[in-house]
Amino acid sequence: MSYDIILANLNRASEALSCVETPEQAAEIADVAEAARVYAKRVGAAFPVINRATSIKLMAERKAGEILAGMVNISKGGDRKSSNTTLLDFSLSDQSGVFAFCVRWAEYAGRKKQ
Repeated sequence: MSYDIILANLNRASEALSCVETPEQAAEIADVAEAARVYAKRVGAAFPVINRATSIKLMAERKAGEILAGMVNISKGGDRKSSNTTLLDFSLSDQSGVFAFCVRWAEYAGRKKQ
């Protein structure tokens, strides 16, 4: 079986990552990469293909964290008298699944690239 389709989707996801402007776009790319990783693993693809999918997923999550960090001060709370905006002020938990990953994405964004 040829893995050209998997690699083509991963290449498109990688290219799209450079144009990401919102956390939702980054989350969509992370989802595509995760789906490609699961499929590649299921069909017995080579480890480099699986690792590429995993890498793109992590890059997308890191990008989402960078975008979120630029939008708001990511913290677990803070006092209400403060002028710092937190993620809780945006109530993302009601709008999408993004809130569940915000802290993890912010941690990825804060890590030095190895």
